[in-house]
Amino acid sequence: MSFSELDLVARGGALSLLALITALLLRDHRHTVPARMASALIFGVACSVIAEAHGLTTFDQPFSAVLLIGEASISGFFWLFVRSWFNDEARFGWASWSLVGLTLVLSLANFALWTPERGNFWPTDLPMRALWLGLALAGLWVAWQGRENDLVEARRRVRIGFVWATGSAVVGINLIYAANNLTSIERTAPAMSLAISLVTLAVTGGICAAVLGFRRSDIFLSRQPPARNDPPADDSASALLANRVQAHVAEQRAYRDETLTIAALAAQLGEPEYRLRRAINGRLGHRNFAAFLNGYRLAEVKAALSDPAQRDVPILTIALDAGFGSLATFNRAFRDSEATTPSAYRAAALAPPRA
Repeated sequence: MSFSELDLVARGGALSLLALITALLLRDHRHTVPARMASALIFGVACSVIAEAHGLTTFDQPFSAVLLIGEASISGFFWLFVRSWFNDEARFGWASWSLVGLTLVLSLANFALWTPERGNFWPTDLPMRALWLGLALAGLWVAWQGRENDLVEARRRVRIGFVWATGSAVVGINLIYAANNLTSIERTAPAMSLAISLVTLAVTGGICAAVLGFRRSDIFLSRQPPARNDPPADDSASALLANRVQAHVAEQRAYRDETLTIAALAAQLGEPEYRLRRAINGRLGHRNFAAFLNGYRLAEVKAALSDPAQRDVPILTIALDAGFGSLATFNRAFRDSEATTPSAYRAAALAPPRA
């Protein structure tokens, strides 16, 4: 069997696995943001697999526009997917969508300006590849940076290997194309094309195995709390520990320490870290330690913003005193929680009652 035939077999296998993953996600988690971002990412990967197999580089063939747009969206949706799954981000700001949109615009311009004689148009090709790589690396950084805050044990175990494998494939393939100055499907030697197809198949297979290995309530945000099967003694101990955690954080105002980690909190309570993770996640329902602390911080901030005696205290001072490390982090958390700005919240809370 030739390299070209093996390449087609590998691409067909990857497409089959991508279709299976998409079906599972849409069946079980179609209402969640991570599943939607994952489906968009999978669509982009499928478009890339098909486009490269048919040698699409311009808009001169049927459905080529759809395939090339999907291929150009991979890095952007990878970045959004990682943020929505591992950071539990339910909404993305205009800046995030603008960056993804810029990537698509540059990619479409590059595809439109490509010619067999000239190849890629460097003024669009270089920024396009830089953005592709930048978004992929940003996704890897999000996964690495937030690993300690992850309270979902199954997700925490798989996140680094999953994201590094997927992200490394995205980065590696982009580097291959950039390093070899490829300009069309013919530019890729059969062995190189087969290698890329095998990487795609291997990563897709790993993702499929990970998805099948999760419980439905573990993989993404569950619409209903998972059923508990803990023995009564463990369940009682977990409930007591959860109560201790809440009392300690609230009474000692431990959340005001912006550097507080779950390991430090476990040391303060004299408990193993793994038990603390299980109590906060399983008993209190939090999937992220930073979000757990931000709940207390936001409660203090909202109380201060509603207090007439603190009308003249700067919002930044209130946020920093409550434990937020920066204004940007505070504003994002506040908007996600209240769907408004801190200034608007204060104005509404302190407005005189209508006659």
